[in-house]
Amino acid sequence: MLVKLLEGSPEVLSLIEYSPFPVDQPPRYIRALRYKYSFTKWSNTSSEEWWRREYKGIYVRPFSLNPPPPPPPTTQPSTTTTTSKNNHQHPTPSSPSAKSSSSSKKATMK
Repeated sequence: MLVKLLEGSPEVLSLIEYSPFPVDQPPRYIRALRYKYSFTKWSNTSSEEWWRREYKGIYVRPFSLNPPPPPPPTTQPSTTTTTSKNNHQHPTPSSPSAKSSSSSKKATMK
């Protein structure tokens, strides 16, 4: 149903009482949040609060039918290395080469 909302399906839009989006311009992104609803006590109905809701988390993370392209690569990747006692350089976890060190082939640095 979320995909149909992003596509602007008239059948799905007819299920919604009010849509802030024009029929010819459906939303680009959509997400779903989860709430727990419970009725208020009878004594609170005089303030026109019939229920209360409690945020429980993200049900569906934001997504799009046409996600934006990835950012262009940087011209010079930043690498941070540390030197151990025996002068071997080891990449720190924040550097790009540290992520590849978990593969079966380890790169050696001179």
